[in-house]
Amino acid sequence: MAKSTRKRKTKTPAPKVLPDFGAGEWTGVTPEILAKWWKACPSVKIKRELAAALMWCEDSGKTYVNYRLFLGNWLRRVQANAPPEAKPEISEELAAARRDDQEALEKRRVRRARRG
Repeated sequence: MAKSTRKRKTKTPAPKVLPDFGAGEWTGVTPEILAKWWKACPSVKIKRELAAALMWCEDSGKTYVNYRLFLGNWLRRVQANAPPEAKPEISEELAAARRDDQEALEKRRVRRARRG
């Protein structure tokens, strides 16, 4: 079998996010990463939660291979547990898309029920 001569595109690796307990901050958290987190978790006070996550990591003694994933999960959990009044309302477009998804899901369930 001949090997492919096409070169793979290589991505520029994202900066590694690591805790710096001595300085009391996260290294490698770029403005781009912060912008993504702010967009994904609008009702979360990102800086406060980053400090809380850093303190938790230091106190627990746990280490992670991927701290960026850990922080993303931390922020999503805080967003999910935010009180209802803190959660932003979804746009009408997003609400309509969710209804369409629910209708499509229900149609699939009905088809499966008929088959089985």
